[in-house]
Amino acid sequence: MERVKRPAGRAPASRPRPGAKSPRKESDEPARRPPAGPARARPERTAGSRPERTAGSRPERTAGSRPERTAGSRPERPARPPLTLDDDERPRGRDRFLSGPHGVRHRTFDSPSFDDFAFDPYDDATNRPGPERRAFSTWEGPVFTGGERMFEAPLRALFALDADWNRALTHGFHPYAARLPPSLVRQAVATWSKPGHTILDPFCGSGTVLVEAFAQGRKALGSDASPLAVAISETRTTLLSKEERGLLLTVGTRLAEESEDRARRRVKLPAISAWARREHAQFFPHVFLELYGLRALVFAYDGPAAVVRALRLCLSSMLTKFMRTGLTAPRDGQDKRIGRGVPSSFYGRRVQELVRQLGALADAVPPGTTPPVVRQGDARDVRGVRKGSVNLVLTSPPYAGVYDYGAIHASRFAWLGLDPRPLLAKQVGARSHGLGAAPGPWREGRRAWLSQMATALAPGGSALLIVGDGVVAEQPENAQAAIWAEAPAVGLRPVAWASQDRPSHDKRVRDIFGRSPRREHVLFLERA
Repeated sequence: MERVKRPAGRAPASRPRPGAKSPRKESDEPARRPPAGPARARPERTAGSRPERTAGSRPERTAGSRPERTAGSRPERPARPPLTLDDDERPRGRDRFLSGPHGVRHRTFDSPSFDDFAFDPYDDATNRPGPERRAFSTWEGPVFTGGERMFEAPLRALFALDADWNRALTHGFHPYAARLPPSLVRQAVATWSKPGHTILDPFCGSGTVLVEAFAQGRKALGSDASPLAVAISETRTTLLSKEERGLLLTVGTRLAEESEDRARRRVKLPAISAWARREHAQFFPHVFLELYGLRALVFAYDGPAAVVRALRLCLSSMLTKFMRTGLTAPRDGQDKRIGRGVPSSFYGRRVQELVRQLGALADAVPPGTTPPVVRQGDARDVRGVRKGSVNLVLTSPPYAGVYDYGAIHASRFAWLGLDPRPLLAKQVGARSHGLGAAPGPWREGRRAWLSQMATALAPGGSALLIVGDGVVAEQPENAQAAIWAEAPAVGLRPVAWASQDRPSHDKRVRDIFGRSPRREHVLFLERA
């Protein structure tokens, strides 16, 4: 059999590889190919057929062809401080990504928490607080003063804040809206009271005044309509013995490790409670399940009451950090990637930080100082405080129509099993409906708590109020002018004031104030 010769220049057909697509079949149409002819000879490549690359054919890179980078040619990036528990309250910088368990990507928690952000009235377009910013970052700018000249310097000095004191003692332990600057309170206690004096804060909130009064050897009395505020204040001002602090650390660490292990092994949880189903949407599913399991472990612990309360408040203090949506969620909540075990690990760090802070408070309190007394109650009816027994009232009353503490802390009430109804029934000036407080109840309530302060003060006693301009019935209210007008009728003599401008990030509030400044005031009054 004669072998058929292939035409010159045509490559042999290759077999298709297994799994490869079959070659496309040619159609019945005549192929559009050049007419057959003699095969074209490929030009032979010789040494001179391609230009030879020489040293000058391409510009040579020399030392001067590219600017040399020197120490001063680019500003040095400041060194990032080591990550500590305090860093979780600092502003976001660059997010650092680490590999989490099970191949999950998550961020380290440099995100700020709610307690280190002040926010202006809600943005009605989004029903969320205004833009977040660092705590007390707006306490800057010129200070305006009025009243008796001898008090101008000490009042002006209160606005010079010490940022290093924001995390001293037990300050900054738990998020709380509109908390007072700790350094301002420290200086006010030292200036307007003496060791052994009694200080009253009828709007104690998270207990900043109580902590500073206790640390400086004063007797402190506090009250608040919110059971959450009372629990936080008690936790921050209860001196635990060295053994109790050791127990808190041991139990908290064990609970964190057990919760982290269960989260990594994806241990099935019991049925989800009705209240928890309402909270589920605010977290990523795996984060919610881990937090819910951690809560079950925390609530199952039975020990000393102060330790139990501290363990539960540590859980409450970290909830907003892990939210992805909701009123108090971080702005980057939807973008976070949180690995399994991260919430539990963070809980352990939070317990460690509280133990350290309680130790610092114990070292600062003078021996023999009476522990603060905190009660849940209404500032318009301060019961349990003897008439004329208080030397200094140091407090920050609500700002008209700015905050709604019931809405802000709704999730914490649910996770802690607290009843919010006492707060909802008694909070004054809340922005619950529309924009601004209702004028009648707001002014009646203000006169009532001013009267209670005057009754509690001893003759010659002083009141130092930190208040801010608010919105009443869609109209701006100058808090300093309003209190100055009402104080004499209840037995308080206006003495002096200092004020500082505060920006507003809520468009409707800006429109209401127009060109009028919106300010925060420190008011000094005396018992007439």
